[in-house]
Amino acid sequence: MAGPELELEFPLRWYQEGAVRFVAPLFEETDVGEPKSPSKIPVFYNPFSKPSRDMTILAVEAMGLKSVLAAEPLAGCGVRGIRLLKETTCVEGVFLNDINSQAVKVIEYNARHNLVVDRVRIFHLEASIFLTQHSLPEKRFQYVDIDPVGSPSRFVENGLRACATGGLLGVSATDLAPLVGRHPTTCLRKYDAQSFASDFSKELALRILAGYVVRAGMPVNIAAKPVLSFYHRHFVRVFLRVERGRGRCMRLLKGLGWVQYCRRCRDLKTLPIHEMPERVCGLCGGKTSVAGPLWIGPLHDRNFTQSAHSRSARYPETAKILDKIVEEVDAVGFYTVPSLARMSNKPPPPPSKLVEKLRQAGFQASHTHIDPEGVKTDATPREIMASLKDM
Repeated sequence: MAGPELELEFPLRWYQEGAVRFVAPLFEETDVGEPKSPSKIPVFYNPFSKPSRDMTILAVEAMGLKSVLAAEPLAGCGVRGIRLLKETTCVEGVFLNDINSQAVKVIEYNARHNLVVDRVRIFHLEASIFLTQHSLPEKRFQYVDIDPVGSPSRFVENGLRACATGGLLGVSATDLAPLVGRHPTTCLRKYDAQSFASDFSKELALRILAGYVVRAGMPVNIAAKPVLSFYHRHFVRVFLRVERGRGRCMRLLKGLGWVQYCRRCRDLKTLPIHEMPERVCGLCGGKTSVAGPLWIGPLHDRNFTQSAHSRSARYPETAKILDKIVEEVDAVGFYTVPSLARMSNKPPPPPSKLVEKLRQAGFQASHTHIDPEGVKTDATPREIMASLKDM
């Protein structure tokens, strides 16, 4: 339990994450010893999201700024912001906000215990109000983190407004069911985008989230460009570099578009935002599925991801994700080996063998961090099938 100065009506326990020892609510555990329903605890903390917080530290360092003021409008127990202070040399201060009055008490306790209370400002406001109060140029942050339970959509525009020009915005979504196509109507309502279920749905989820953030900034002349994106376990997360200006927004338009996919022949293509996708495949006549508007440009900036990767050894789980991200081919979507094998009526080869075979044939090919069975490539389905038949 925490000290007597922290009197709350629910049990707490000590946790250790990175360089931070902190208190958060005691979880009821499942039969296998994992926490039940982190979203239902009285002050939010999800231990499964540690890679998200690891990646935040690496992304903020990769910005290359000497002085960063960071903000977390949905801070929960405050561990992310406190870790930014203790595990980076560039973050000078953090503003931590939560609408939950009990969370505010826990944040203050954790800041004092970790000896960073002099660099933390704590607020008790609704998240959008907090962000709006910091939308003027002199009040903006170099890093803003939006990590809610569920969809971040209602916080995105204000998050962009509160982010300084040249700064970084981190956005997470945990409502994967709509984003991966299981609830397409909900996806349309929350993200103003169509989704569909497929082998590469989790990448579509990343692209729908990224596209939503990019589009949210354009009406107010904020150009937010994805520099690092990843999927892990129960969430998708995108980091975007924030700039301002009409011209920059116009240039970003070329990264927005549609994904058109034929389930019969596996043809996968992208179309720019101003072209309407077809509902019938031009190759085989099959019915196509369409996702978008979404981000069809690169999900990662190579220099940025390399910089984050070079610092990642201290976080082994997150380093494994970055190991694959830095090698990923810049292609929209991917193919899974079991699905391709079913089409070819052959046993599925190891994904590494197919990647090697495609490279030998002159194509770009790589694994993907999203799916261990997935292969990203610029080869067409017909060319992939030809490589499979030769194996």
